[in-house]
Amino acid sequence: MSSYKIIFDEDAKKDLYSHLIYYYKIDKKLGKRFYLLVKKTVSPLSRHPRMAQIRYKNVHTLPVNGFPFLIHFIIDDLLKHVKIIAIIHTSSNPNNWPDI
Repeated sequence: MSSYKIIFDEDAKKDLYSHLIYYYKIDKKLGKRFYLLVKKTVSPLSRHPRMAQIRYKNVHTLPVNGFPFLIHFIIDDLLKHVKIIAIIHTSSNPNNWPDI
């Protein structure tokens, strides 16, 4: 299986940045840990894009271990892309999740 390129869309970048700022304000080590765990969660998607089941519509989700967040992503087999569309707190209202 060929590798898929992992892309963060603008909303996902904003989500990541806002969560990083939040955790860095609490403790720099906590912010770094959050970032590294997001990276560790996303990294295997390049080789195994279907490692998570579809959660809604055509969107897959993966938990960020140790933090209450889900990474939402879609797969484009034609372009060989995994597009991260959001990083959302698990207690957020699903009605506020990204609309595809």
